[in-house]
Amino acid sequence: MVAVLVRDRLHHTILCCDWLCDSVNCKDVYFNFVALDDRSKNALIFRYLRERFHDNVCGVPTADKMDGPTRVGIARQTAVKLFLLSTGCDFLFLMDNDVIVTKTTIANAINDYNELATHESVGGYTLHALNHIEKTHQYGEKVFAEISLTGDAHLLYRRDALEKIGNHFSGEPGGFADKQIHAIYNQGMKFWTRVTPPYEVQHIGFGEGASFCWDWEGIAPFWVRRPYWSHTGTKGVINVEGFDVLQYADLVNRYGGLEAPKLYLQMMKEKFNERK
Repeated sequence: MVAVLVRDRLHHTILCCDWLCDSVNCKDVYFNFVALDDRSKNALIFRYLRERFHDNVCGVPTADKMDGPTRVGIARQTAVKLFLLSTGCDFLFLMDNDVIVTKTTIANAINDYNELATHESVGGYTLHALNHIEKTHQYGEKVFAEISLTGDAHLLYRRDALEKIGNHFSGEPGGFADKQIHAIYNQGMKFWTRVTPPYEVQHIGFGEGASFCWDWEGIAPFWVRRPYWSHTGTKGVINVEGFDVLQYADLVNRYGGLEAPKLYLQMMKEKFNERK
């Protein structure tokens, strides 16, 4: 099950969901898409989600006066409940509505998770770590890393591990992410990512105003100030096939984080029309 967590940001949502849903299908993985909308104020968002996901759209039980971390914690808690109680899916992929990723990348991560789990105790997995990588393990040509800061915008959980760990996301302090990863380590399991080669994943929630994190204690974390970069090797910007992250970053610098996805969508449409 792929759960897309949505709150406002219409054009971020369209670019994110179109990029994923319109990507090439994978023969070995069945994707069940669900959108969870957290009281988005723009009615066009709900209309878009219904057109894209049909009946697989549900709300999140939040209140207008809640802050960002509280809302996200409740949204993730809701998605995990839905996955465990209402589906028979083997994996849950939690993603925010500012992530650029394809079905192929998610399928590769599932295969990596299963392979890594034959060697290590895997309690959770992310496509990109937000913190500095310290301890790594190499299996074949791939290098994996144990991490303590999850990279919450693109989380992968396997059902058996999640049933053992439990659902510790909530609207309480630490329910945004900390309690979940602490529960993983309390069970003697670890949280992982692959660092070599890096996954083809990017986020478009960078640029002032493009993420609630800009209002988080008045200081924006580094991951909402720039695109994702590789932790190893050349340590360059991570590319997603077909998505020009440098061009997108230029739009952010010129027009701001909120306008950039709208302009990028317009550019994609113009290029498509030129090819006709």
